[in-house]
Amino acid sequence: MRDTGGMSGTGIAPFFAADSGAPDGARAVWRQTRDGVRIRIGEFGRGPKGTVLCFPGRTEYIEKYGPTARDFMAAGYGFAAIDWRGQGLADRLLSDPRLGHVDRFADYQRDVAAFLAHAGEAGLPKPWFLLAHSMGGAIALQSLEAGLEVRAAAFSAPMWQVAMAKVRAIAANVQPGPHAPAFRSGTVSWPWPRRPVPARRLPGAGPKARLCRISARRWACRAGGTRSRGRRCRSPAPGPPRIH
Repeated sequence: MRDTGGMSGTGIAPFFAADSGAPDGARAVWRQTRDGVRIRIGEFGRGPKGTVLCFPGRTEYIEKYGPTARDFMAAGYGFAAIDWRGQGLADRLLSDPRLGHVDRFADYQRDVAAFLAHAGEAGLPKPWFLLAHSMGGAIALQSLEAGLEVRAAAFSAPMWQVAMAKVRAIAANVQPGPHAPAFRSGTVSWPWPRRPVPARRLPGAGPKARLCRISARRWACRAGGTRSRGRRCRSPAPGPPRIH
């Protein structure tokens, strides 16, 4: 893709509200990244307590988070989500639209930059909070390490600490054509940490905010939450995170 030298919005995008469970007034917009990829951003509504920025998982799309957005808005938070390059209605980088290809995992950070630029220009209320699921958890962790400033972050089944030996073995057997040798030779690089992520302060966060390593079932990590042994969050019951 050609580097455009900047970011610019490109108008209203389709949003399939029917059966999405999204609150009334939800909409989507196009946004262009620095390398010329068009992504889609969903604005589900605004709230007085700030805005939750949602980083979805692999193959997901913004409409899937309609019910989640509704729950957060009922609790007083705005909600916005993104279609990563290669999925949802965002641009595909290959001629086959069924393949969600990216050249490098780090390219997702260009999508993050466009998402944040839109959030700022659209005036999405601060403080901002981060909700990341699966592959979005790996993208979010890179963003936080790079200095993304949010009040608090919650991870649902984040794509961390994958047992790569097993993944390579499976991929070598199921991937046809030129893809299999890359997996067999171990040339694929992965962004997630090999060691557990310790609880620590988030950049620009309040004194009680923490980034915590949490389990898939106990994903709702709230700012100011206490930690038990193993540095796992003591999470509230399922539902939107209780962020204060």
